[in-house]
Amino acid sequence: MTYIRDTSIHTQKIEIKMRTEITELVRHIKLYHSATNHKDFERAKLYLKKVHNKYGTCNVLTIKEIIR
Repeated sequence: MTYIRDTSIHTQKIEIKMRTEITELVRHIKLYHSATNHKDFERAKLYLKKVHNKYGTCNVLTIKEIIR
């Protein structure tokens, strides 16, 4: 007997995680490039460092491929 696992819920969770992480990444990249004060710049820089340590890059397209 072959058991077929329904992966639709799992796939949905991955897609939501990807959208959330990509959205945050894009937001922090924009903030990094156009920060109006030092605190925002440092916050964006710290987040981008964490992303780079996790994925090895801050390139949105590359990270999308890694998450998939």
